[in-house]
Amino acid sequence: MRINEAIGTRRRFPGKYVIAAALFLVACEPQVATDEDTPAQVVAMPSPAGPGSAEPHLALADDGNAGLVLSWQAVDGDMASLNFARLVQGTWSKPVRVAQGDNWFVNWADYPSVEPMADGRLAAHWLVRRDAGTYAYDVWISLSAEGTSWSEPFIAHRDGTSSEHGFVSLFPWAGKTGAVWLDGRETAGGEHDHEDHGGGGMTLRFGLFDAQGVAVQEGPVDELTCDCCQTDTARVGDSLVLAYRDRTQEEFRDIVVTRYDGQTWSRPVPVDDQHWTISGCPVNGPAIAARGENVAVAWFTGAAGTGQVKAAISHDGGRSFGAPVMLDPVGAIGRVDIAWLDDQDLAVSWMARADKDADLKVVRVHNGEVTGTAVTIAHMSESRRSGFPQMVLQEDALVFAWTEAGETNQVKIATLDASGL
Repeated sequence: MRINEAIGTRRRFPGKYVIAAALFLVACEPQVATDEDTPAQVVAMPSPAGPGSAEPHLALADDGNAGLVLSWQAVDGDMASLNFARLVQGTWSKPVRVAQGDNWFVNWADYPSVEPMADGRLAAHWLVRRDAGTYAYDVWISLSAEGTSWSEPFIAHRDGTSSEHGFVSLFPWAGKTGAVWLDGRETAGGEHDHEDHGGGGMTLRFGLFDAQGVAVQEGPVDELTCDCCQTDTARVGDSLVLAYRDRTQEEFRDIVVTRYDGQTWSRPVPVDDQHWTISGCPVNGPAIAARGENVAVAWFTGAAGTGQVKAAISHDGGRSFGAPVMLDPVGAIGRVDIAWLDDQDLAVSWMARADKDADLKVVRVHNGEVTGTAVTIAHMSESRRSGFPQMVLQEDALVFAWTEAGETNQVKIATLDASGL
């Protein structure tokens, strides 16, 4: 089985979820950017991820000790693996393989990660299928003191149900490893058709784990959420702010944030109150970034009958948000990321439609207003195989990673001097 065929057979959301996502995702042949298509300030960078790589994840250590961490998933036949490399002083380290298996759940939207914790420590997660059901899989976590040797993996949740567990965000907390994930224990393994089989809905849960992988705190965050949109976190002082797509009994699926103070989670705060009513999951989660008490969230919505990308800013640590800023008003694909450039400026990236293909774009937002023209980082397929592009700010440069979909997928990397945005 060829690599791209193996990936394709394991990346499908069935039923109404395909229909809901198809409003905004249309398959097409991949297009690769040429030199004349790429602005001069966008610089292609050698990728440590070779052919067969996909689903990149970028993370920057708060203390800078680990530099920038790029992780990716690779598939070779039926074997999948999680790998990572560090970018320190402009050079990628030799890739390290964290784990591999022939029973992993490999998916374009629900992907593994390697995340810096503190003092050089790292945490990694990946997804392992259960025997019962296509969408029955567990979150596995492994820890490392230095990134070369990894602990025996453990399952983040203890419900034991053959249901979906995924869309994970890892974060450091008080010397522990934290994780939040979408948890399908109440759906009774309803194969993503949670509304119709009589079970409950998707929930959001969290856990804090010590160095041995023992849960020192765990519990629910939200009892009803959208089913397959990514989550994201940012540290704000002594609190953690979590962004995700909520869901109400009326099928409003809007973006909210909640704060964790080490003991409890606050009541969710809407970032926007458009009340996007949709009976299936759009598979398009938010991104969050914080700088001091300033918190910014970017997200995708189809509430206006077309794909749009917006951002909103909070100046009180995520307790309230100002009016949304429109970044792409018509036909946007979404798959957003966000980073603070300084105390007043943001960079927001997203996938925009470009005829039958897509462009990975980034724009500056200054004091809540779009300034200048969006810069195109790369041309790409708008299909699911392009995954979810990543963006972080390292020193004065924005670093981007995405999956170039072709005969063989490969993770590509580019940088953009932030002053050129």
